[in-house]
Amino acid sequence: MFSYKPGFARIGVVAVMIITSACAAPAPQVIEVTRVVLQTVVVTQIVERIVTATSEPLQPTVTLLPTQTESSILSLTPAITLTPWILPEGFAADVYPPPLPLSGQAAVTFTACPNPIGLEEFAGFPVETAIDLVNNLRSGDLQKMRRATDPALWFSLHPSKQETQEVTKAWFDGRVFPASGSAYAEMLSGQCGAEVVRLSWWAKVCPGPCQLGGSESLKDDYFFFWRNGVALIWLVL
Repeated sequence: MFSYKPGFARIGVVAVMIITSACAAPAPQVIEVTRVVLQTVVVTQIVERIVTATSEPLQPTVTLLPTQTESSILSLTPAITLTPWILPEGFAADVYPPPLPLSGQAAVTFTACPNPIGLEEFAGFPVETAIDLVNNLRSGDLQKMRRATDPALWFSLHPSKQETQEVTKAWFDGRVFPASGSAYAEMLSGQCGAEVVRLSWWAKVCPGPCQLGGSESLKDDYFFFWRNGVALIWLVL
């Protein structure tokens, strides 16, 4: 059993391997990966494995079947397979590219990383822009929520949950800062890459108008970036 649990996502892989004896000639064994579940995505893959009996620990190796490509093979290492990817109608592919799997091994509370394609370097991130994005994310309207966010966050959207209060500037604990200043910067660099963090912005948002001496644990950390001229939220912690 190979399993990995990054936060809310679960991946289970059940495989049965028949290992030939040291005297027998190596023969191809077929492994059926019966079910891979990421939220509502279910993928079934058949992979062929050559198993050779040696005195050394066996290392998993995968060969491609004639009908498969390297990108379609499911690895047995802890990783998230986010395919197939279907972009909703009306969403530009250069603004909402498919998300990528996490790179790190540690358990985290998010399921995917943003695609670095099209990310831009800006001199700042206006608080007013951040306020609009946060309010759209809290609207409960799935179209607005998706428009305001990177596809890496779409797995965590809850369109049925509508917040009644609108976020204002008073809810922001200061301005929007470079994400490199966040306490999560090192972890995010390890999971999603240093370049994504370098081009991202970060703000702490209180559960209401911020108060002096308010509890830090009640504040949410929002991460933003610009992709091809469009501002997006890509993570909330």
